[in-house]
Amino acid sequence: RFAPSINTGKELGVKFKPAPGTDLRLAVWRQDATDEVANMPATGTTVGLGETRRKGLDVQASMRIGERIDLSLSHSLQKAEVVSAFTAEGLSLAGREVFSTPRHISNVSLDYRLADRWRLGLQGRAQGSYFIDNANTQGKFGGFVLFDANVRYKLSERMSLDLQIKNL
Repeated sequence: RFAPSINTGKELGVKFKPAPGTDLRLAVWRQDATDEVANMPATGTTVGLGETRRKGLDVQASMRIGERIDLSLSHSLQKAEVVSAFTAEGLSLAGREVFSTPRHISNVSLDYRLADRWRLGLQGRAQGSYFIDNANTQGKFGGFVLFDANVRYKLSERMSLDLQIKNL
């Protein structure tokens, strides 16, 4: 029913260690797809998106702060556009955003080693809103910011007790 989608892309990036225990990564990228298809699990249907182009920037950092703290951060910016496609009614979708694709996604994680057996953690995730339809007429939804916390007590080398609090 749908033709195969051929995906091609390029990425240019740099990864370096400015200090011991610190890793940084920066990348710019682009991906082109022919005949892209999206599965719609909520409706049990498949939608042809046509020719699409995604461009983005990724930034990542991880670092050890002192003896007890590990911090990691990531942020991705992306733009996903339809290059060439038409709706069943003949409306051109060229220049419209690919639905269900947020413009930004961010993550942060902080781990604190309280003692040899105790570890505390905090994680955060965020993403921007996105269009929910091909024509980009139904508005943007789906943006969120969430935080989770956890406490771990190590009973032995192979066993631990964990308490997690999701969606703080």
